Amino acid sequence: MSRKVGTAGEHLVCYDLLSNGYDCCLVPGGLEFDLILTKDNNVLRVQVKSVTNVEKDKKHHRFGIIRRCGKEYYHYGDNAFELYAFVFLNEKEVFYIHKKSVTNKRSLTLRLEDKNKYTIEECLNG
Repeated sequence: MSRKVGTAGEHLVCYDLLSNGYDCCLVPGGLEFDLILTKDNNVLRVQVKSVTNVEKDKKHHRFGIIRRCGKEYYHYGDNAFELYAFVFLNEKEVFYIHKKSVTNKRSLTLRLEDKNKYTIEECLNG
């Protein structure tokens, strides 16, 4: 993934969170999370994963959920962050999933038609 795609995804997540009544801010690069969101004095760290192209006939994408540092890949630490935000950039859709709900440590497949299951409210309340 290019740095521009990742940055665009992070900004779209911030827009989505702000539009839904949350406060959020991007954090400097190099951390295991990309932004912080707050609401009602709760602070949560969010890792953003973004994709630009989804095959039209499939309408789904498998997101890699490991961290790349140079040519090496690493798993995120158990306490690195609380939430994932998976972004379909071309469709401007964001899926929120609590990290504890993700059992596969390498990838996660999401379908665009399931977007209502993955709102920030569902993630935080579900």
